[in-house]
Amino acid sequence: MPAGSRGVIDVSISPCSRYVACVDANDRHFVTIYNIQRQKQLLHMESGREAILGLSWSKRANDLRFATNSLKEVKFWHPADVTKRLIQKGVIGQKAPLTNMFCMDFDEEGWAYTGGENG
Repeated sequence: MPAGSRGVIDVSISPCSRYVACVDANDRHFVTIYNIQRQKQLLHMESGREAILGLSWSKRANDLRFATNSLKEVKFWHPADVTKRLIQKGVIGQKAPLTNMFCMDFDEEGWAYTGGENG
C-alpha cells in the first residue's frame, strides 16, 4: 500500500487471477488495483468518506467489474470502461428501506447480491 495508508480493510483477486484490488482504512478510503504479473499499480483512487466494509469482483467471464459495499451504499467499479464511467452507485429497490450493507458477492452471470442489516 502507498504511504499514508492505514491498513487493509479488504482484498480480492480477480477471477482471471491477473489483478488484485484492495481497500485501505484511510479516512478517504482509497481503492487500489494492482496487476499481479507486471507488479504494477493500475489505479489508486479515493472512494469517499463512507467507510468501505468489503470488496468483491464479478465472477462473469471476461468481466473486470468489482463492487465495494459500505454503510448504506454499494458502488460498482468499471476499471476497463472506455467511456471513463469508472464508478456507479448501486440503486436500492423501493420494496425495502435503505439499510447498512454488510456483505456482497457476485455470481457467474455478473449479478451482485448484498446482505443488509434488515435481512
